[in-house]
Amino acid sequence: MRCQHHVITHEQAMPYQCQALGFKSARLPCKVVLESSGMPCLAYTPRAPRH
Repeated sequence: MRCQHHVITHEQAMPYQCQALGFKSARLPCKVVLESSGMPCLAYTPRAPRH
């Protein structure tokens, strides 16, 4: 959830979205990418800190 590409959707079945990779998931996108590729997500970009 610390990635700027991570978005919460309003869909109950697919509440998480990765805008960089263009998919929605029932599980956190970072976990899906790690399980699929065996590597951490290469599109990860930290969010800007909130003030």
